[in-house]
Amino acid sequence: AQLSSVLAGSTIRATVPTEFTSFCADASIVTSSAVWYKIVGDNSFLQASTCQSSGSSDSAFDTQITILTGDCGRLRCVAGNDDGVQNCAEQSSVLWYATRGET
Repeated sequence: AQLSSVLAGSTIRATVPTEFTSFCADASIVTSSAVWYKIVGDNSFLQASTCQSSGSSDSAFDTQITILTGDCGRLRCVAGNDDGVQNCAEQSSVLWYATRGET
């Protein structure tokens, strides 16, 4: 299913995270720079993806996605992916249910 909006991101201000340092689903422990986004759930399925259309080099490096919920210092794993998407090379994609009001 296609989502109704797309948010393009960048790794320009990426930092090495210290808030969450354990495995999350299919994603490994993060040891390199990461970009964080905050989303408030609305009781719908959401998708985060670094997969690009054929021929694009925008994400031509190894990625992984970790979906967390909760407050800083008390984050819980919701979903994660590291190179686990067919026809997406070393990129990642995660589909999860975002509960209303949860971040």
